[in-house]
Amino acid sequence: MKNIITVILLITAINAFAQTKKTKKVKFKTSSLVFSVDSTDELKTINWDETKDFFKNSDEDEEISIGFKVMKGDNINTKFKVKESMVLNGKVTHIDKFIKILSDYKPKSVDEVKESALVFTVDSIKELKDIKWKEAKEFFEGSNEEDEITLGCKVKRSKEEKSKSTIKKSFQVSGKFKDLDKLIKIMSKYTKSQKE
Repeated sequence: MKNIITVILLITAINAFAQTKKTKKVKFKTSSLVFSVDSTDELKTINWDETKDFFKNSDEDEEISIGFKVMKGDNINTKFKVKESMVLNGKVTHIDKFIKILSDYKPKSVDEVKESALVFTVDSIKELKDIKWKEAKEFFEGSNEEDEITLGCKVKRSKEEKSKSTIKKSFQVSGKFKDLDKLIKIMSKYTKSQKE
């Protein structure tokens, strides 16, 4: 029994020694400087040459990250809060190249996002008849005549109905914004004609 305990203790000690030796060999250091701004215009105010001071005490082989993020406004309802970004990774010795790339960056010209689909989801076929399709005019207000839009409706399947699909019935029509009245007429006719 004493021999078994001695062997176990010896194996444990060798493993612990081997692990401490392995961890001493690994040495990583990372520094990061990423600017967050509210608009692409604010990117012009960043003096990228001054960022060299941030990394002046870093080793030449040290891994760094340098870049920017243009944030979306709080009023934009999306889980993605970054509009556009650029972050460069590499060694401190490449900082001049990074600064040149970031200084020369031309912001993307992003058009204002417009709503392109209005799909109502209801719990029953009876509720389809209560959809006010004329509200679509307000929803798509500001669209250009040639913009593609979609109107639609979905009826959820009840828990009692056994099926892999959560949707019992759906119907959609697409067309150009200039034909919105026709699309509204089609959807109104469809929802009023449905029977339980």
